[in-house]
Amino acid sequence: MFITHKDSDPIMTVENRHKEYRPYGVEDLLQDKRFISSVTHPTHESDDYWNKALREGIANERDYELAHYFILSVQVRPEPLQHNEIDNLWEDIEIKNKQNLRKRQKRFRLYFSVLFGATAILAGLLIYNNVAQRPVAGIYSSGIEHIKAPAVAPTDIQLVLAGDEMLSLEGKEAEITYREEGIAINNHETDLRNPPADAGQTVVFNQLIVPLGKRSMLTFAEGSRMWVNAGSRVVYPAVFDKKQREIYVDGEVFLEVATNPDCPFVVRTATLNVEALGTSFNVMAYAGDTVQNVVLVSGSVKVRSGSGTEDGTLLAPNEMYRYDASGPSQVQSVNIENYIAWKSGAYQYESESLDVILKRLSRYYGKDILCDPHVARLRCSGKLDLKDDLDRVLKGISRTAPVICRYDGKHYTVTNK
Repeated sequence: MFITHKDSDPIMTVENRHKEYRPYGVEDLLQDKRFISSVTHPTHESDDYWNKALREGIANERDYELAHYFILSVQVRPEPLQHNEIDNLWEDIEIKNKQNLRKRQKRFRLYFSVLFGATAILAGLLIYNNVAQRPVAGIYSSGIEHIKAPAVAPTDIQLVLAGDEMLSLEGKEAEITYREEGIAINNHETDLRNPPADAGQTVVFNQLIVPLGKRSMLTFAEGSRMWVNAGSRVVYPAVFDKKQREIYVDGEVFLEVATNPDCPFVVRTATLNVEALGTSFNVMAYAGDTVQNVVLVSGSVKVRSGSGTEDGTLLAPNEMYRYDASGPSQVQSVNIENYIAWKSGAYQYESESLDVILKRLSRYYGKDILCDPHVARLRCSGKLDLKDDLDRVLKGISRTAPVICRYDGKHYTVTNK
């Protein structure tokens, strides 16, 4: 049985078309009527097909995304592209590839300084998207090679202690408190213990892994508190150094840092280095995102990026440092509630594109949400209660924007009304 579009050739069936697309590269896809039709006139069936093909490795994800991007960037016609159009497309593709190469080289230099074999880590960063498989960008010069994430992305919140001791925490939220006498989970004392503060110079690391659809809060023994959003991973020493408190974040966290002028608190991400004393701020730095930001609520922080100056950038309250891998970094004044409301169970946004909103909701609820390209750039403002179930939240969006939200039992799809 074939799936058809109006005035177009039939889309392939799983049985007789998988092998045909296995060897396809970018140029092959750009010349294929069925692929072009599935991009310019998508249906539930074509979306399901390509999502499955990408999941199973039948289609090359990088080539698919490049071809998809350039079809949407031009007015694609049903007939094959002309030679001069192909040449222009390949010039754009070459530029995009060079930009991607510069990003990878920047990351490579960062990782190489702390660990041989950074090439393998970088390859893992490009291949794996799940939070448990993302590499750590040099927190300390010793012991870093011994930090391991679970081989399979967890479905529960995971607290990984020294010696790879792993504790799964059930439920959508978990509260972890480090005390001198031990570690408390959800206000209940446990028999988990940290090594003594004078245990020598060997750094012992713990990890907190929060999967999609979950959230957590962690209080360090020195008093700093951290809220960890969905799809995030935090690596931190079991006992902070006396001269510097340092953690690594892949994802989103909000921090209230305990004041200690003699011991700055440093948050490292794959591209950012945020230094604070006594302050509160939000860091959103998912490894797969090209845009990352730091929003200061109180106090002051100094932000450095891979392309930043040696001295870094000082932020004042209500300012955001925005890092964009494809352009220059920026500092701008913002409404901080739009960036920190998540920690209290709300999502507030102003003139935000619908695709960004849905991506955030997808992470927060741990559900697949597909957005029709025709509505992706709609600008929306509002506030959502994340304590509601996702169906109710999406219905709220459909009442304020000209879209329809459907659920087929596997994923949600948002399209034009």
